[in-house]
Amino acid sequence: MTTRVNPPRPEMQIFELDEAKDAVTFRTSLRWPERALSDEHAHRWLLRRQDDGLFGRVEAPYHGDPAPSDREVTCLWEFEVAELFLGGADGRYTELELSPHGLHLLLAFSAPRVRSTAAPEEALQELVTARSQDRWSAHFLLPWAWVPLDWDRACSFGLHGRGEQRQYLLAAPMPGEHPDFHQPAYFPRLPCAFDPR
Repeated sequence: MTTRVNPPRPEMQIFELDEAKDAVTFRTSLRWPERALSDEHAHRWLLRRQDDGLFGRVEAPYHGDPAPSDREVTCLWEFEVAELFLGGADGRYTELELSPHGLHLLLAFSAPRVRSTAAPEEALQELVTARSQDRWSAHFLLPWAWVPLDWDRACSFGLHGRGEQRQYLLAAPMPGEHPDFHQPAYFPRLPCAFDPR
């Protein structure tokens, strides 16, 4: 049996640093595998450090997918979502999934696809979601307890559509023949000038 090893990729810089160096912006602007999206179809993210945690905001197109039921929140990635992954230097990472219907899922991983914790609903603070006919946005405060220690990488993803119409969006290319977002070694590094804590 032959194991396929992906060649190393050049480091991709997707982040723009604000003037105060306390916030970064970036976009989920690729469709799997690496096809560019028009600006109107991209998700726009902002992350800003605060004393009590990481403030975040996402703005994205709304595709009108059905809302998950309360029972389906544990599988939110099967619905229309915007996802934020924060990777630590030790390989640990946090995944935050946000739905245009005001739902969220917050998970911590000790290694790729090795879930260590699912956060209680109240762990994510100040979540506000707004939706119009064709756009949606959300902002939130992620307490530092849910941000990996020494986090130095981040990436965002989006999913929408059902069945064969399912679309997978990425901020940066990921290796492999099928969409797999749980590859923290390939998450782009934050700018050196951005102090994540």
